[in-house]
Amino acid sequence: MDGAELPVEMVNFVKASEGGTDEEIQGALAPQAPGVIASIQASLGELTKFAETVHELEASGQKDDADALKREKERVTAKLKQMGACCAGFGWRKVPGGWVCSAGICKKSDDEVDDN
Repeated sequence: MDGAELPVEMVNFVKASEGGTDEEIQGALAPQAPGVIASIQASLGELTKFAETVHELEASGQKDDADALKREKERVTAKLKQMGACCAGFGWRKVPGGWVCSAGICKKSDDEVDDN
């Protein structure tokens, strides 16, 4: 994280739930920051792509297809909420063939999500 300190709120949250000193927490979490940032950027890219696809469908008069795409996203989002966060407490983002947690640690296939 190019030497920057983690937000005090994050450090305090970890300290309250896991214990440790500020320095220990900074040292443990700082190496994970680039992966989490990359995951957030990928999630934003997916959301942007989804919004653009819906807009293109609607603009080309394919409202039924746009509505179907939105309903499918809502269905999958509801299933992911029902499953809850990953084992590390992170949310999920779409990748080819499935889902990965925002930390990039846990993975679920599309079939696992559909079966839940």
